[in-house]
Order: sequence, then structure tokens, then C-alpha cells
Amino acid sequence: MKTGESVKGKDLVLSERDLWVMEGTDPAVHIVCDGRICRPSSPEGSPDRGDAYWTKVGSSNHYEDYASDAARLNVKICSRCVKALKRNGIVLRTFR
Repeated sequence: MKTGESVKGKDLVLSERDLWVMEGTDPAVHIVCDGRICRPSSPEGSPDRGDAYWTKVGSSNHYEDYASDAARLNVKICSRCVKALKRNGIVLRTFR
């Protein structure tokens, strides 16, 4: 999937380290880790979410760069994604 393309949650194709934003919600960016977004039910769990549109806004070269990549895109990071990364032993890099 190309950056900038929107797709319904039920049709998402997730690739590691891709960055996604759900349209019409709080503008937090989510990172794909272990083949899923922090909240697997978000893209397809309920009928409303399955019909929600998601936009790929980029990808990170490294999981550790998630926060700086989100800042570069002028969106905030998702606290649940941060927790999921920490559970996998990934520490975010600080940036200035």
C-alpha cells in the first residue's frame, strides 16, 4: 500500500513499521508491530471500525524512531503503541 492511500479497516494490509492514522478520530499515529496495530480490534473489531477509513502516512526505518517519525509528520504517538513496543523490548529514541 502506498503512502497517502486510504482503505477501510477490514481491508487493511499491514506491513511491519508502517504508520497508520484512522480518519475522523484523534490524530494519533499507530505503528504496525508483530503484524498488527496496538489494538487489533481497531481496524476490524466492530462493524463501525471495520468501515472506518485508515490512511497510511509513512513508515519507520526502525521501531525506535516511532516518536521522531510521528513528530516529523506533526501527529502524536499512540500510548498503546508505545506500550506494545515496550512489551517487545523496544525503547524509543529521544529526539530534539
